[in-house]
Amino acid sequence: MVYQLHKVLRQWFPNLSQWLNEVPDRRKFHQYSMASILMQGIFMFLCQGASRNQMNNQATFGNFLKDNFGRLFPGMEWAHFDTVDEILRSLKMEEVEEVKTRIIKSLITSKRITTMYGYYLIAVDATGVTSYDEELCGELLHRKTSGGKTTYLNYMLEAKIVTPEGMSLSIGSEPLSNTQRGYYEKQDCELKAFKRLAARLKKTYPRLPVCLLMDGLYANQPVFTICQSYGWKYLITLKDGCLPHLQQSITDSREGDRKRFKRKVVINRGQQQKQYGTAEYQWITGLEHKGHPVNWVECLWPGVVTPGQEIPIRRFTYVTNLSLKANHPYPEEALAKMVECGRLRWKIENEGFNNQKNQGYHLQHKYSRGAIRTLHVYYMLLQIAHLFHQLVIHTREVMALLKTYSKLSLKYLWRKMCTILEMVLLSPDRLADNEKRCQIRLE
Repeated sequence: MVYQLHKVLRQWFPNLSQWLNEVPDRRKFHQYSMASILMQGIFMFLCQGASRNQMNNQATFGNFLKDNFGRLFPGMEWAHFDTVDEILRSLKMEEVEEVKTRIIKSLITSKRITTMYGYYLIAVDATGVTSYDEELCGELLHRKTSGGKTTYLNYMLEAKIVTPEGMSLSIGSEPLSNTQRGYYEKQDCELKAFKRLAARLKKTYPRLPVCLLMDGLYANQPVFTICQSYGWKYLITLKDGCLPHLQQSITDSREGDRKRFKRKVVINRGQQQKQYGTAEYQWITGLEHKGHPVNWVECLWPGVVTPGQEIPIRRFTYVTNLSLKANHPYPEEALAKMVECGRLRWKIENEGFNNQKNQGYHLQHKYSRGAIRTLHVYYMLLQIAHLFHQLVIHTREVMALLKTYSKLSLKYLWRKMCTILEMVLLSPDRLADNEKRCQIRLE
């Protein structure tokens, strides 16, 4: 596992050190290179350090953490994490995000990210990062409880490329700010942040074929207009009661305007004992919402019955500007694929936010107290580390190990790897062999 991480870091992105060094350096009298400082920050999240203090303790009392850092990243020196924090306070989130952007572009160029009919699936959602009992910078959202207590919230709007294999790779991040409003109103602020995020994504990836996956909050005319002007596709969850005029048009549509079909599906994917059921689909074209032509697709997914558990039939409905050609050879397969892609939006919650909060990355920890903008820099380093983490666990060797030992968990493997980095000195011969011949295959 350690050597798979080394392969990804040193061979998958040979220009990583150069990209990190190109981050603007505004320091004085520090012996450490910018690449060394930023890589140490990424390394903290790769080691799933709960805090800067914990990493200092591991480096002080652990046998080989400092030595292994130097062996994994030749030419880089280990610094005390107070020094790392001092230097990171001079940076902006956007400057570090440029490194992540280059990594994502290299993945896109090498065709390592799965697409849906040529479109990159990008899920958009907001998550809470930290909360405070007092205002720190005049920009945080805030809300009051019924008891009168005010809580200040640090929220981030994320855009992540999601894939059927289970990857959720951050492609854009936008802090939610409340500078222009006197109270916290999530819907208003999140939609404003989406406009800023969408503009940056279009500027950074002007020709990227995009299909956005979003929840019902984004089913509105301003979002449709942005997607139309940028040439983007979208699959947006349509909840009952949302867009009432469009819902009425769907209800009033004639039976001849609806395409209905059924398909056999695997209900419990990922399980050894497969269960099969019948999914029912509907498709209506030629709808309109405030001048925007849209289509509607619905899926009734069969329930699962297992000992002690019963999941009822689930209903998935989406409004979309995706369409099918009149002479499409396999329209039913294409529509079923469309619904499957819409359901991938949950990966930003599960493989994205949930893993970063509850699987060792400590997303909600205050790595830099009293400095929200520096905390955003740490947030960006976490996104880069999580990107590397996903590339490692989706390599063919690791996936084969998990298939061979069905009860082996990724959390256990990663924790064991972190222990090895702290307690065992890595072999220079093995690392040198990785440098000479290494071919990464993803599954």
